[in-house]
Amino acid sequence: MIADAEESVTLAAEEEEEEEKESSTASDSGTQENHNLEKRFQEFQKACQVAEAQAKTFKHELFLFKKSAAASAKVSNQLGDDDIRKKFDNVFYALQDFALSTPHGSSIDYSRLSDAAKA
Repeated sequence: MIADAEESVTLAAEEEEEEEKESSTASDSGTQENHNLEKRFQEFQKACQVAEAQAKTFKHELFLFKKSAAASAKVSNQLGDDDIRKKFDNVFYALQDFALSTPHGSSIDYSRLSDAAKA
């Protein structure tokens, strides 16, 4: 009986050791799994930061492109100095011709004026 008791105590001790090994193995695998998950999460965060940086760069490039396109459109719509000078010269000489062709003291013949001048 004593031998049976000693054997049962030995078996119980062995079972406890096996359970501890299994639990430590499970906790080691759980720790390893946690470590792998943390590593994947950190890689994901880095990838997100890289993607955000690229998006910010692309947005800035798009802003610069829109700004330059708007500036070039404004320049293309504006009259150059030569065009303005020609228009002023045309107006000046048209007024001069009108003043010289109109006799002093006479009334102006409105029928000879262009439609733009009549308005």
